[in-house]
Amino acid sequence: MLSVGYDEYVTQGGDWGYLVTRIIAQTYGPKHSKAWHTNHSRGAPPSLTSSPLLYLANLFTPLTEAEEKGAERTKETDEYDMGYFAEQTTRPQTLGYSLSHSPAGLLAWIYEKLIHWTNEYPWDDDEDKSKPPTALRTTADFAFSSITRLGHHRSMLTWISIYWFSKAGPAASLRIYYETIKHDEHGVRSSDAPTIPFGASFFPKEIIRHPITWIRNVHNLVFTSEYERGGHFASYERPDAIASDLRSMFGKEGPTHGVVKGLNGL
Repeated sequence: MLSVGYDEYVTQGGDWGYLVTRIIAQTYGPKHSKAWHTNHSRGAPPSLTSSPLLYLANLFTPLTEAEEKGAERTKETDEYDMGYFAEQTTRPQTLGYSLSHSPAGLLAWIYEKLIHWTNEYPWDDDEDKSKPPTALRTTADFAFSSITRLGHHRSMLTWISIYWFSKAGPAASLRIYYETIKHDEHGVRSSDAPTIPFGASFFPKEIIRHPITWIRNVHNLVFTSEYERGGHFASYERPDAIASDLRSMFGKEGPTHGVVKGLNGL
């Protein structure tokens, strides 16, 4: 950000973007990075010695209905949905050869996450349904008939194509898992927490959901929002919600309004 002329700024991210924006907040806050927002927040249980008030709050405050469902979702993720993570953090190159060799294999690897981690997102074409199908669409429907039956057409294929046709290839997206776990040169797994203002948006199909007391324990939480629809890919599923929360957090009358000098918000 400094190299492109932004001396002060705020950030937003989900999934690995949470980790990236956290590193930015740790490394460049509060001098340059002024506040940050995520739709994939993490926390840690408070201890009696370091955070006695939060510890008691965590002990005696019942979970909300959304937090209870989030805890169930987190447990399900830990028990049944981390196989991909084990492979990508230990043998990414082996997996990379397979994904780079087979379009169908790449489709299967990503498709299940796009379905399971979203909140019944339709994945429909933006194409006008009143128009007759094009040759390209007919070919896609024939080649991916299982997707067609579910009504998942070009949006899904666009996601997969970004990985398949990129110059770096599908294997490139796996390296961040291995490098982060094996080297951790930025200390991202340390207990050091950023001190700059932090905001979080919560969606019901997010794969990990920690109680609010856990999040307050490691972040300077100034903004939260709760939604009844949306999942792990919220910026794609619910761009309206993410944009609204950014306006509410960083804009006029928001808790971080004016944190960047000379900019007064939306």
